Parts: sequence; C-alpha cells; structure tokens
Amino acid sequence: HAYKLRDLVAVWERENGRRLSVKELAEATGIGRPTLSKMMNPKGYVTNSGNIEALCRFFEVTPHELMFFDPPISQEKD
Repeated sequence: HAYKLRDLVAVWERENGRRLSVKELAEATGIGRPTLSKMMNPKGYVTNSGNIEALCRFFEVTPHELMFFDPPISQEKD
C-alpha cells in the first residue's frame, strides 16, 4: 500500500494559494514530521489508524482517497 499524501498536499496548496510544509502539517495533525516524510515515500509506510484519521480529517477525504494498493487489489471474484 501507499499514500496519496503528496497529491493531497498539492491540491491543498492549489486551493489555499500557499505552500503547506511538513512542519505545518505535523502541527495540524499531531503526526511527527519523520512519520509524514516516510508516508510521502513512494514505497509506502505502515502507520496506525489514528494517523490515517488525522490526515483524512485535515484534508477532508476518506481513507480510500488517502491510500491505495500497489499493485492494485484485483476486483475479480473467484
């Protein structure tokens, strides 16, 4: 799995007309800067549900809009 955190930050910055630093995001969500940096890594990072909730609330998105599986989970049924 991985996170769409970079994309969400970019959307936030466009909508707010200013840069969102990792420090500001950390202060707003209560998530440590090192954790946020790891979550922005393309390889993904295992985090807890509290961090997922804090980011979803900050960006006003669902977990589905924050996370994805790479490779995708097949939608096919056996």
